[in-house]
Amino acid sequence: MTLLKDSRPSPAERRYRLKRRALLAALGGASLGAFVPRLGIAQSGPPIKRLVLVFQPNGVIMDNWRPAGGSVAGAALGELSRSLAAFEPIKSKISVVTGLNKKSFGFDNHQQGMGGLWTGSRMLPLDELSKPAPENAALADGASIDQAVAQANKGKTRFDSLQFQVDRTSTGGLGPGWMTCIYSGPLQPMVGENSPYKMFDRVFEGFTAGTPDLAAQLRAERKSVLDRVATELTGLSSSLGTTDRQKLDQHLTHVRSIERRLVDDAPVGPSCEPAGLDAKLAATKDVLTNANYPEMVRLQTDIAILALGCDLTRVVSLQYSYSVSGRVFSWLGYDVPKSTRGSTDHHDHSHDWDLNDISKNYLSDIDRWYGEQVAYLASSLNAVQDGEATLLDNTCVVWGNEIARGGHSLDDMPFLLAGGAAHGMPQGKNFDFRGSKAMHNRLLVSVGRGMGLTLDKFGTSDEGTGGLPGFV
Repeated sequence: MTLLKDSRPSPAERRYRLKRRALLAALGGASLGAFVPRLGIAQSGPPIKRLVLVFQPNGVIMDNWRPAGGSVAGAALGELSRSLAAFEPIKSKISVVTGLNKKSFGFDNHQQGMGGLWTGSRMLPLDELSKPAPENAALADGASIDQAVAQANKGKTRFDSLQFQVDRTSTGGLGPGWMTCIYSGPLQPMVGENSPYKMFDRVFEGFTAGTPDLAAQLRAERKSVLDRVATELTGLSSSLGTTDRQKLDQHLTHVRSIERRLVDDAPVGPSCEPAGLDAKLAATKDVLTNANYPEMVRLQTDIAILALGCDLTRVVSLQYSYSVSGRVFSWLGYDVPKSTRGSTDHHDHSHDWDLNDISKNYLSDIDRWYGEQVAYLASSLNAVQDGEATLLDNTCVVWGNEIARGGHSLDDMPFLLAGGAAHGMPQGKNFDFRGSKAMHNRLLVSVGRGMGLTLDKFGTSDEGTGGLPGFV
């Protein structure tokens, strides 16, 4: 395709045109990103760190979830369990953490576990906790770790954070304390967007579908911007002192490196092309219909991956359903069995976790299905080059649950971390903290530290301090 350009600057050029004052200000900083448009490709300097929190409800069958051979110090991760088998291709980039405890204050642990999962905090006010579930309005009394990270990095991306939710619905009138695990501050729940159609429109407002011709035009516009950047930088060189000139030379090298990546029909922002997703979202479906649940999970996950790859946000929460979720997993390939209560839903079966093999096998298949969704997320991030590493290396994915198992236990909680090499997270390790009395707050401290926060404790439900052994 031949591109015809008139004398007027393109929208990209107008958006990123350098002003001398801004250029000189940028030279005083450390990041080329201060004055070069972000291209969805490698940038110089330290890697950009990202955080993704993933929620699954109703506990797990730990016998089929926990890999054998774990230790407090973190043993090498050997054969993966039935529920985690989908992580095999990226086993070297995950760590499994079991045996951590959450603090229980004697009320319904579904609600306490939901509010405390990422906040590490208790639910208040106490008089609300004692009320029947539909009337109970207790909320977590602290911010979640993702929001602490988002606040510390406020304004660096279009969205400080994004909250994706699937299957947010009413379960007998339960309030947000049961339905969300993300909090901006004490008693301030952040309910996620339940519709991938609305989330796509919100996140990618103003994007144009990436046809080949449009992609080529965008490459040309971005290269034109870089040409202007290089020209202005070169013109400034003679008027700068030695130190600034050295900085300038470094920036010019980076600009030319980026420019080389835009020739020979290289993809424009390979991690930032929403066109394919746009097609998947063309036909609107009911987001709460049980049969549509797998598709809604995948769509929300794909949008989250794309938002991270586009650097529209660096902090994401993906909430798959809600505490006491009643989803029926009719897509597993067999007729769903009935629990001892005569029900086929996830929550009722979770209470039979130790009563019969029928429920145990069904629940293990549910755990494996959720594992496949998180493995898809992590593997997709691993497929995107991000500087010298992958997007997964520069993203810490943390997968957790509101309870340990269906009997409402908060002891021996299941967590899996994927990626996070740039954050200093252990890779290919199996941690088993049973017997150590370690609280899950220690994990939250390590996650926050990995994202650059200075923390010694996090949340109000644990009086201890420090991160997890073997973590940052």
